[in-house]
Amino acid sequence: MKNLENIPTKSDKISHHGYHRFYERFLAPFVGKNILMLELGYENGYSIELWKKYFEEVRIHSIDISENPNDARIEKYYQIDQSCNEQLENFTKNNLEKYDFIIDDASHVPLHQWETFVRFFEILKDGGIYIIEDVETSFWKQSEIFGYQFNSDEFSLFQKIPKIWEAINQEFIENAEKQVEGFSQEQKTIDQIESVFIGTNCIIFEKKSDKNKHYYRANVDYRHKGFINFKKSEQFKKKSFFSKIFK
Repeated sequence: MKNLENIPTKSDKISHHGYHRFYERFLAPFVGKNILMLELGYENGYSIELWKKYFEEVRIHSIDISENPNDARIEKYYQIDQSCNEQLENFTKNNLEKYDFIIDDASHVPLHQWETFVRFFEILKDGGIYIIEDVETSFWKQSEIFGYQFNSDEFSLFQKIPKIWEAINQEFIENAEKQVEGFSQEQKTIDQIESVFIGTNCIIFEKKSDKNKHYYRANVDYRHKGFINFKKSEQFKKKSFFSKIFK
């Protein structure tokens, strides 16, 4: 099996971040297959070389704020400012492609990362992988990167993650009770998350797949012998983690 760590590359994904420690457990199933991926953030093109060598059969689309670099390794290039939600929405509406793998290595601004994620998850194929890199910026407080000023005390990805954990573990709660506070506009995206993995400076999302649909059960479908009606259990209600879910 080809190993990311052993691929000669100038990309700092391996040498500096060590993302290979986490990525291969999610990306290895795509190796040798004809996949389509989207990377946000072109910069010097070093990561394009890495993906070409690792996946072999990959077709790559790229997004960046800069003008088209006319890189022959890229099938399609889109000039988009990640800070502009209108541009992000237009891309998802007008792009008929579905991607096996999307990776965000663009502005690194927490709010941009989130706003992109809740829109672009829709154009990820079922069972696909979505990675947000450089999430350490969510702890930088008031800062600046690539000309963008931000304050992670005002918005951080990690303000959202605990609510995602709750949302993807609510399969036995009736739909009317399934709305998580603060997620009304993003509920469609949240409901499509199969799993979330957090590694050093990165978050990896896996999208639900039809092959697993028999696991996506509701309260009425559950037939476990020892199932307890938690909604009526006063002792269960007192547990802080579930107190705002089970009312």
